[in-house]
Amino acid sequence: MALTDDSYVPNFPRLLRAQFRGLSSRIYFAFLMAAVIPTAIAGFIGVYQSQQALRQETLCNLNQEVSIRAKAVGHFFDQFSADLLTLAASRTLKELNIARAHGNQAEIEAAVKRLETRYIWVTPPERSIADTQTKAPPSESV
Repeated sequence: MALTDDSYVPNFPRLLRAQFRGLSSRIYFAFLMAAVIPTAIAGFIGVYQSQQALRQETLCNLNQEVSIRAKAVGHFFDQFSADLLTLAASRTLKELNIARAHGNQAEIEAAVKRLETRYIWVTPPERSIADTQTKAPPSESV
């Protein structure tokens, strides 16, 4: 006999009807469905609510991170503008402008050297970033 012969293919609806003919089978099936359906619904609701809570918590954390970074950028620009105002009012920058006006190359180089000495603060390789943040660069009296 070949596999395409209809005699080997069972009639599934007839088998199901025959299997669930008795009262005990029907009660068993009813109790099984009464347990599976509410459990499945509760599972889907739980997964949905946990996804919503996770999404809400993630958005809250991201909003907090954005506000922290925005404050840090604002602080950076405030400090940068204060540094520029301090540099603009410094005596050494005025000396550089005077030297440029005179056109004397030796005076210009000396003024640039004084500016670099006072305002360019290079971190030596043996020091860490944390060390540089605790000590201030040399200040200048205006």
